[in-house]
Amino acid sequence: MQSSSILPLRGTLHALSWFAAVAATTAAVTVAVLARPDQMLVEQVRFEGSQRAGDAELRHLTDLRNGTRVWEVDAEAVARRIETHPWVAEARAEVVWPDTLVVEVTEREAVAVLHAGRAVYVDADGAPFLGARADEVDLPQLTGYEPALERLHPDLPGMAVRDSLWLLDQLERRGLGDPADVSEIAFSEVRGFTVHLGLARLVFGHGGLPRQLDRLERLVRDQGVDLSEPTFVDLAPPSVAIVRPLPAAVGG
Repeated sequence: MQSSSILPLRGTLHALSWFAAVAATTAAVTVAVLARPDQMLVEQVRFEGSQRAGDAELRHLTDLRNGTRVWEVDAEAVARRIETHPWVAEARAEVVWPDTLVVEVTEREAVAVLHAGRAVYVDADGAPFLGARADEVDLPQLTGYEPALERLHPDLPGMAVRDSLWLLDQLERRGLGDPADVSEIAFSEVRGFTVHLGLARLVFGHGGLPRQLDRLERLVRDQGVDLSEPTFVDLAPPSVAIVRPLPAAVGG
């Protein structure tokens, strides 16, 4: 009976001690704010997850004046301003007391360079988001997008870009080609898509892309077509595929 009465008492004392500590901390912060509000300033802005977007550019977008007090920061508004940076897909801002603003950044991933009047990066959804260097060679180049395409049909360029990126993804998923080895996907409203995969040239006609990829898989798996060699493969015909070697100079 004696021990059962002591245990609740100890628990009560522990809870009272915890509440007292919290109250003391709160009181100290309150006193500091009331006594020296000029000292509760944002002293640091820290960005996490940013690589392409520079800290100086992001710091400018926060639009926080020198002397901004921590309770004056609208974290949601800061995050929305950060998201106006071309490389930023999503941002989350949080005030960390007593003097720091932390911004977590999720950046866009450029998967190709689209040449449509000028060179621009596009993301995995095919959305262009930033001008690219004309000599960017680390990403596949999407070519053939002349102004006449949009005059034919306003939606045609966007659909063709998405199909190009879908082909790029499927070649990797099916083990037919590494995106890093794709230097160019050239689009033609007449021919379709020509994929420059290392030394190989793969032609896909309009429509039925999954069927054409199935045919390419069978050529590689069952007939020994080697896509690492200078090889031309035309998958556009409805019932047959045309396979022939390319001269080394053309393949390179």
